[in-house]
Amino acid sequence: MASIGPTCSRRNWRYTVNPGEPYYTRAASHRPNAYCPERRSAACLVAPAESLLPYIPAPNRGANIFSTSAYNETLRDHKGAIRIDHVTRWGALAGYYFVDDYGLDNPYPTAQGGANVPGFNALVHGPRAACHCLPHQAPLAQLRVNEFHLGYMRTVNNVGQPVGGVGPSLASQGFINSSGQPSIAALEPRIEGIENVAFNDFTIGVGHHRSSAGQPIPMEWSDISPKGLG
Repeated sequence: MASIGPTCSRRNWRYTVNPGEPYYTRAASHRPNAYCPERRSAACLVAPAESLLPYIPAPNRGANIFSTSAYNETLRDHKGAIRIDHVTRWGALAGYYFVDDYGLDNPYPTAQGGANVPGFNALVHGPRAACHCLPHQAPLAQLRVNEFHLGYMRTVNNVGQPVGGVGPSLASQGFINSSGQPSIAALEPRIEGIENVAFNDFTIGVGHHRSSAGQPIPMEWSDISPKGLG
């Protein structure tokens, strides 16, 4: 569910926001007397504001609240395992493999700094954890057993891959300097899109993306020789 509360509404660049209008609150107003600056004093903000305002949903519950449950969080989760045991003249040998592969389509990826309003979903794409184990047991004497375990585990995460809002360049949204050149450089051009902007109670735009991989390599050695009493 997406839900946003009151903030300062901007209809033009010299407009006093009055009580009862969408998202009005004197405490949240970012300018004295709850008005936005005139065009000549904020020319660099006009084009970005005009580009980004359509992405702010209009209130649908009273004058100050937007709420919806129309967008689902979709999870795909596949798990599987197999084990094979075989007794040989050299002892008992086994092989075990486990894999956990899942994906998530999150309409509100706030954990990665994404939006909490519709239109900016992100994928947790292709995370996988896989474990390989190879244990071996062999008797050494009447009261002694040698046990050997070899294991390998690897995890990969690709979290917060933006989908919604990707495509429009920052320059097309009005983020340009006086020479008409882009004033913001996209660090990841492949996910360049609607600029991420945080207001008092909600966030719009494309969030962050991160990936990680890891593989622990533990080693343990023990020698246990139990003795019976009698």
